[in-house]
Amino acid sequence: MYMQIHDYRIPDHLHYDHKNYWVDIHKDKVVVGMSDYGQSTIGDILYLDLGKPGTALTKGQELGSIEAGKWVGLLTAPVSGTIKKINEEIEKTPASVNNDPYGKGWMYEITSSKPAELQELMPASEYAKWVDAQVKMEDEEGLR
Repeated sequence: MYMQIHDYRIPDHLHYDHKNYWVDIHKDKVVVGMSDYGQSTIGDILYLDLGKPGTALTKGQELGSIEAGKWVGLLTAPVSGTIKKINEEIEKTPASVNNDPYGKGWMYEITSSKPAELQELMPASEYAKWVDAQVKMEDEEGLR
């Protein structure tokens, strides 16, 4: 199931951070992608560099780069660990992040090294409130 906040889908079973990553937790393995809200705020994704499997990461550390219609920037790790696998298909067809952010648009599989960090992620209900507040702020400031 998922919640609908404004135009954005937020699956109930995932966890989220304030940089608009979703995290699907499977014990010490996590799958990471960009949320529906996150991908929409940066526009059409044109290019992705996801880094390399085997790379050790600290939460917040750069792990790749992204170029979109509205934004060029860094991808950062939502949790500490090691990149186990990247979604090579989205490096070839980055629009999958826009078209299917919770399915074909996943980015990383990471082996978590600090399980306590997983508890710091927002549950879907909390992220939905955060997205709602962001959208209202964007509307007030004329950014949407």
